[in-house]
Amino acid sequence: MRSFSIERGCADRAGFYTDLAVSYKLDSFRKLNPGIQEESFEFPLLKGSAGKIKHYKAVFSAAEKHINRQVSIFVPRNNPANSIDCVFFKHLEIFWFYFLFFWLYSWFMKFIQRVEFFFIVADRIYWCIQSVWLDLEKEKMINSKDGTLVLCIAMALCLCLIPSAMASTEEQQTTQVEDAAQLKIEALEAKLGEEGMQKIEDYLALQASLPDVVKRMPFRGLAFAATDPESQAIKMEYIDNFNVSETEKERYKAGLQDIWDRYPDKITKDDYAFMSELGPMIEEEALREHPVVRIMWSPGKCHPDFAYYACDGSAYRNYARDAADDPDDSWFELPGYRYYNHYWDADWNLGGAPGRCDGYAGTAQIWVDNGMLVQAHQDFGLASHYLSDTGNPFHSSGAVNQIGDFVDNLFSSQNHDLYEIYIYDRWNTGYNFGGYVSGNTQSITVTDPEQAAKDNADFSAPYFDYIWNKVNDNPQAFVSDATVGYYTAQCVRQTAKYNHGLYDYIM
Repeated sequence: MRSFSIERGCADRAGFYTDLAVSYKLDSFRKLNPGIQEESFEFPLLKGSAGKIKHYKAVFSAAEKHINRQVSIFVPRNNPANSIDCVFFKHLEIFWFYFLFFWLYSWFMKFIQRVEFFFIVADRIYWCIQSVWLDLEKEKMINSKDGTLVLCIAMALCLCLIPSAMASTEEQQTTQVEDAAQLKIEALEAKLGEEGMQKIEDYLALQASLPDVVKRMPFRGLAFAATDPESQAIKMEYIDNFNVSETEKERYKAGLQDIWDRYPDKITKDDYAFMSELGPMIEEEALREHPVVRIMWSPGKCHPDFAYYACDGSAYRNYARDAADDPDDSWFELPGYRYYNHYWDADWNLGGAPGRCDGYAGTAQIWVDNGMLVQAHQDFGLASHYLSDTGNPFHSSGAVNQIGDFVDNLFSSQNHDLYEIYIYDRWNTGYNFGGYVSGNTQSITVTDPEQAAKDNADFSAPYFDYIWNKVNDNPQAFVSDATVGYYTAQCVRQTAKYNHGLYDYIM
C-alpha cells in the first residue's frame, strides 16, 4: 500500500484557504487516519473523525496514480483545527470528469424515477381499457363508434385515478390531529380570542386578494401599514426625524400617504422606485430610534431540530441533525450564492432553495439505494435545511428589488436578523417554537422536493407584511405581539410537516 503524507498547508473550502493545525497520513486514496473510513459509490465519501468533523465530502479519482498527496475535506464553521489539506490531482481533468459523472448520475436516477412513474400510469390505463373492452365484447355491445367512445371514457377515467388519489392524500393531510403541536396551536388561538382570530382571518383574506403588483412591490410591508393608522403615525414620525431637508421630508410623507390611499387596488409598478428609495431609510430610522442590544447570527437550533424529529426515531437521526445547519456556514455555498440559495420568493418565483433541496434529496436517495444510510441521512439533513428556509417569511418574500433582481442587502436586513433572533430566543422557552417540531406527528406528502420547497414558501410568504411591519414599528417591543407568535408557530409547524414528508420521500 502506498503512503502519502498530508502536511500543514492549505485547506480548500470552495475556493477559500486557511492554515492547518495538524498533519495527517494518507494510507491510500481510500483511507485517511485517524478515524476516517468508508468509501461510497465510485469514489470515497469520508466520514467520522476524532476532531468532531460533522459534515464533509471529498471527491477522489478511482486510482491512486491520479493523486499527488493531499485530500480535500469541507469542514463546517471554518475551524482550522478540524481541517485537512487540499486535493492536488496530477491531471485536473480527472477531478472534473468524476465530479461531472456523479452529478449526471444523480440527475439520471431522478429521471429514471419519473419515467418509471409514467410507465406505471400507462400500465394502469392499458389494463383498465382492456378490462372494459373485454366486458363489452362479451355483452356484444361494441361497434365501431361505441368502441371509440368507450376507449376515450376509459382513458379519462384512468387518468382521473391519479389526481383523485393525490386529492385523497391531501384530504388526509388537512385532517387535524390532536398531537402536541396541534394542542399548542389551539392554546394560542384561545389566547388570541375570537376578536384576535377574526383579525387573523381578515388579514389572510386580504393577503389572498392582493394583486401581483402589490405582492412584488419592494418594501411591501411599508405599504401594508395603510391598514393600521397607529403604524402610519409611527412611519410619519420616522420621516420627521430623517436627516434631510424639510422639503424632502414633505415629499416622502406625501408620497407615502399617496401609496396608502391607493393601497391595495391602485398600486402600480411606477410606485416601485419610490418604495425602493424610502424603505431602507425607514428601516434605518427604526433601528436608530430603538437600538437593539444584539444584532448577530445566533448558533442554530431550528434546522437541527427540523431534521432530527423528521427522522421518526431512526438510529441515524443524529447524522441528519448534525448536517442540517452546515449550509449556513460561509464556506458551504459558492461565492455569490451565499443568500440566494437560501431563498425562494413566492411571488417573483426567484431563488435557489428549491433546487438545492431537490439536489440533496436526489443524492440522499442514491445513498439509500446503495445501502449507505449514514450518508443518506447527512444529505437529508442538507435538503431539510433548504426546505425549512422557505418556511421563514423573510426567506420567501422581501429580498427582490423593483426590477426583479435578488439583492443580498435586502435579504440580510437587520429586520430579518431580529426576527430570527426572536425565534431562536423562544425556541425552547416562552412560545417554545421548538415544541411545534418535536410535538408534530403529521406529514405533508412530498413527491417532488423542489415543488415542496416552493409550496412551503407559498404558505409562509403571506405572513411577511404583518411581521415586517411590527418589527419595523418597534424592533424591541414586537416580541410581545401575540399575532407574530401565532404566525411564527404556524410557519414552524407547517415546515415540520414538510420535513416529515421529505424524509418519507427519500427513505
